[in-house]
Amino acid sequence: YEDCLHSRYVAFERIRLMTDVPRCSNDTFFFLSVYSAVDHFQERKRLRTYFNLYVKTIPAKLLFIIGLTNNNETQRKVEREISKEQDILQYSFTDSYRNLSYKMPLLLRWALDNCTSAKYLLKVDDDVFPRTSCMNNIIVNNILYSSTVCDYIWINGTVFRKPTKTSALWNEFRDSVYPPYCSGMGYMLPSSIWKVMYKAALKHPIFWIDDVYASGLLPKYANVSHVKSPCPLQL
Repeated sequence: YEDCLHSRYVAFERIRLMTDVPRCSNDTFFFLSVYSAVDHFQERKRLRTYFNLYVKTIPAKLLFIIGLTNNNETQRKVEREISKEQDILQYSFTDSYRNLSYKMPLLLRWALDNCTSAKYLLKVDDDVFPRTSCMNNIIVNNILYSSTVCDYIWINGTVFRKPTKTSALWNEFRDSVYPPYCSGMGYMLPSSIWKVMYKAALKHPIFWIDDVYASGLLPKYANVSHVKSPCPLQL
């Protein structure tokens, strides 16, 4: 699949973390990683409330990941939020839809350095609530995979060429179908594959459609398979 990509490599190890966030505790089971836009203040507030009400009894670490904004007022507001909540990873890249694919390699880098006790990185968007009953089921039954765990696995997903939000030009992706990948609203990466996937991100080109890149191409490069989740990961 690398031959299908227009080559653009990103030196993720050179992208700076702008915030100081506490490490995971030794009993953390889930690293709950939330893709958020810089100005999604209300979405983050709702997820924190949900987390404190329903997820607090589960050994999980909640963190949001964002990039930079060129709006000074928004950045100042984010900095106040960061200081108060201490649950936001802000990195030195421009936060945009085309740059969403930066987020998973950076989450993997942070997890490898700061969350080694966790068994899973559970990725959700900031408008999605994780299903606590499923999280508890995985913990109680000690369900440990060595594959990318998906709510839904897209097989032979068509590469759309007509101009849409998720269309890929021929010079961006040259094959007609994508490798298997997860529905992006929620999926899990077990800690056993974090290192190989991060190394794959350093060695292979990035692709701007994040679901395909983070849960399809990176596992493909790292020789990691997919498995369907034993229960729905999201409400």
